[in-house]
Amino acid sequence: MSLHVGLLMGGTSREREVSLQSGQGIGAALQSLGHQVTKIDPAVSGDLAKASSVDVVYNTLHGGTGENGVIQGYLEMLGIPSTGTGVTGSAVAMDKVITKKVAVASGIPTPHFAVYSEEQRANLLQTIGASSLTFPLVVKSPCEGSSIGVHLVNNEAELQAALDDCFDLDLCVLIEEYIEGYEVTCGFIGTEVLPLVGIVAGKTFYDYEAKYSRSDTTYHLPARLDESVAAQLVRYSSTLSRTLRLRGTYRVDFLVRHNIPYLLEINTNPGMTPTSLIPKAAQLRDWDFATVVERVLQDTLG
Repeated sequence: MSLHVGLLMGGTSREREVSLQSGQGIGAALQSLGHQVTKIDPAVSGDLAKASSVDVVYNTLHGGTGENGVIQGYLEMLGIPSTGTGVTGSAVAMDKVITKKVAVASGIPTPHFAVYSEEQRANLLQTIGASSLTFPLVVKSPCEGSSIGVHLVNNEAELQAALDDCFDLDLCVLIEEYIEGYEVTCGFIGTEVLPLVGIVAGKTFYDYEAKYSRSDTTYHLPARLDESVAAQLVRYSSTLSRTLRLRGTYRVDFLVRHNIPYLLEINTNPGMTPTSLIPKAAQLRDWDFATVVERVLQDTLG
């Protein structure tokens, strides 16, 4: 059945360019499947009004109001079906601090962490020491994606520079112990688990450049894990999926050290560019890009 699909893309977050790349590929796939596509960019005045005339909205926005429950709530109020996770799951997963607290409550390991406001900055080193965190540390902006605002720091000077960046992005910072491990992502389309993908970054960690522009990142398709570890990682991912009522395409990212998976974050609206992880995982099922897009639509419409 041919549908009129509103393609949400672009937006105003720092991940706008990634969203535009995702939208271009998804738009082409939708048209190849025989659907009518109307592009909707919330950064363009009046564009959101186009959503009222479509059958379904395909959300390819990344970060900001496109992923934190705001646009999801807007479309829900209008009664327009849209791809992806709903208001509550989107809002929770967008905040790495709340996500980690959900993981801890669910018995899922996550790197030891602490959260600090800018008012605590003057005494931060002493406070960090009291929390048992030691260098190297990972400093993150809690509500950014695509590794924006993520820093690996080895000393006080690097910490202060990372804090400058993160406090420009958010009102608080998330500081985690650094776990040197094997990064693995568990992707989903609806409730269907995709094969696990392992990631070995050319640099110390999988940053924005590694995700979207550098060629020195190696992907293991499927991830190289003991069967029991892979099964545990999938169980953890499925628990979080049920708890937050995740839908559409989404990923749960882990670091594995000494056969223990540690939750990093949940991505409720992951990139769908040629180098993105969901399309890579789908290849192991012999699903091309258009098949993935169609499955997302069917998951949305039931």
